[in-house]
Amino acid sequence: MPAAVRPHPVQVVHDWNAAVHADEGEGEPERRAFTRPELEAFFDYADEQVVRVRGKGCKGWLPTFRDATLFKTAYGYGLRRNETRMLNEVDFGPNPHGREFGDYGTLMVRHGKAKKGSPPKRRSVLTVCQWTPVVIEEWVTEVRPGMRHAHGPALWPSERGLRVGLQRLDSRFAAYRDALGLDPALEFHSLRQVVHHPPDRRRLRSAVRPAAGRPRVRIHHRDLHVRLLRLPNPHPSPGPGRHR
Repeated sequence: MPAAVRPHPVQVVHDWNAAVHADEGEGEPERRAFTRPELEAFFDYADEQVVRVRGKGCKGWLPTFRDATLFKTAYGYGLRRNETRMLNEVDFGPNPHGREFGDYGTLMVRHGKAKKGSPPKRRSVLTVCQWTPVVIEEWVTEVRPGMRHAHGPALWPSERGLRVGLQRLDSRFAAYRDALGLDPALEFHSLRQVVHHPPDRRRLRSAVRPAAGRPRVRIHHRDLHVRLLRLPNPHPSPGPGRHR
């Protein structure tokens, strides 16, 4: 057999056709989850901005309310940034095993993180926090209809379009974080890491239980904002010398 046609090993896997093995970890090593005090401060500040802007009598309180609710939803369901942004109002549904959550017992995430060359993954997330349906229902029924583009399917419409942009989420998150003097390593994904860290998840379940005959979640009438954790009761019970 001539040497030119003699069988010999040939490399068939090259850089251009080899599978890419991506690390499972997301983000830089410096990035971390929120601590419990940091999370409380962040949500409190987001709520305070709603009151502050609305007190000026301008419509800017609507997107401020949207962003505060969006951050809480991402935390409550452990969502990534784009997963949160791409939610539609119809993505919520009842859970027959969690009837106490009403129409917000499950959440269909349609734009989950995809592997390279694959379409977005879908997954269902069950509602586990008692405050989550209250926060979302208030946004959907009382506040979202006031947005200019509320006629679209997006759960989070923007001031200028049908859906809020990623840049807006990043800038709002960074503004709140920096205003509080929090660690610059904290990012939107840090909200997801809080939920998925086992010790914090256990503490979360105890934090949302009703205390002293009232829920932890309090909706302030007129202000239309919700504080999630360790809220003072805006309507305290009368003392011995006070009338009901």
